[in-house]
Amino acid sequence: MALWHHFIKWTAATLSNPWKEDLPQLALSCDYLLHGILATSALHLGYRSDPKEKERYDYLASQHQDLALGPFQQAMLTIGAENASQLFAFSTLLMVFNFASYRSREYLFPFSDGAGEYQGLSNWMACLRGSSSIVYAATKHVEAGPLGFVVTAGRQMQLAVVDGAVPHPEVDQSLSLLTETALNMPAIKTTTTVDEMEAYIDAIKRLRALLAASARGLESVLQRITTAIWVGAVSETFLRLLNERRAPALIIMTHY
Repeated sequence: MALWHHFIKWTAATLSNPWKEDLPQLALSCDYLLHGILATSALHLGYRSDPKEKERYDYLASQHQDLALGPFQQAMLTIGAENASQLFAFSTLLMVFNFASYRSREYLFPFSDGAGEYQGLSNWMACLRGSSSIVYAATKHVEAGPLGFVVTAGRQMQLAVVDGAVPHPEVDQSLSLLTETALNMPAIKTTTTVDEMEAYIDAIKRLRALLAASARGLESVLQRITTAIWVGAVSETFLRLLNERRAPALIIMTHY
């Protein structure tokens, strides 16, 4: 009850309006969303509390997150009108948990030195991909729910990038060099299939659109949503190339 009270009174205000009333109401009949809320509240309490209490709250957060994951994964098998909002809401809390968790810093960047033996892509990238998959699978149901503004904001971003819009000149020049020079280097061309080259070009095109939209001075929430779209939209082929640490994929990710 203390975690629930803290979320309603304090944590929700750090997220967005639906987390103050609409989503807690949904959580009362959804076990994984309820535990996700309690896990997020525990992390927030640990952040605000005496450092001596942080370990206890981090442990509580992990407990509730563990209780949430099984039912969430089961519910992901059948996405529909009755659970799309709950699934999408919990997926956004997963991202919050990954960014706010004491374990997240070492995994923030793909293949970072601090990750030790962990060699895969960052957890937050997987979370963003998961959230995007829910939206793609049940767009109209998510749009009709409390977090529908996220879908609307995504459309706003696409409208913000009118034909011919470009990012900052220095960034635009860098992306052009990547497309016209780096991808045409013999060492790259001879080791890259047609599908892989198309994945690189598509990722650069989407990144150019993202950076063009960002250069237009978007408001904070729209900026964050816009930034998240790229990770959810790039192809599985590009993610494989990134996971293989192929040089063009790493350079593209560095621009992102």
